[in-house]
Amino acid sequence: VGPRPERPLIVARLRQDIPEYPMRHRVRPGITGLAQINRAYDSCLDDVREKVRYDLEYLRTQSMVPDVMIMLKTMPTVLLKIRGW
Repeated sequence: VGPRPERPLIVARLRQDIPEYPMRHRVRPGITGLAQINRAYDSCLDDVREKVRYDLEYLRTQSMVPDVMIMLKTMPTVLLKIRGW
């Protein structure tokens, strides 16, 4: 659990467009996180900004209990397309 990793070229661009973007790299990346269970795939820069907000919220509240909750919510999110519960 943690912010999804991004390709280096995209990271370089997002660092320019979203000042708080580098802060999400303070934790280890993961394959699922708050952004993935709350938001669909991003289609514009505003979507990425919203996902970064979720990543930063995760950074502030990171612990075992939220990680377990995120993991439990990931499967229905992936299989049933349910987001933001």
